[in-house]
Amino acid sequence: MPVRRPVDVSIREESIRLGQFLKLADLVEAGSDAKELIAAGEVLVNGEPETRRGRQLRVGDVVELDGRPARVARRPGSAAVLADHPERTVAAPRAQP
Repeated sequence: MPVRRPVDVSIREESIRLGQFLKLADLVEAGSDAKELIAAGEVLVNGEPETRRGRQLRVGDVVELDGRPARVARRPGSAAVLADHPERTVAAPRAQP
């Protein structure tokens, strides 16, 4: 079975809860669906089963449900957290008028 590449799903903030991300990524239709699937251990985060609906996801985390992967991505133009120094952020340049 071929490995699927994750679909990038952009978020506005620096993190998002797992249940919210499942809806944003169209992996589930409703929050109640997300709650049941997470509690049953059917959702993987970075390849590991996750049972906490409130798990905070950050840019680069990969969520998978039923073989459908989605990666948390930064929205273009938002602040980027430096990997080596998470306490520092770099703002994307603003467009000139």
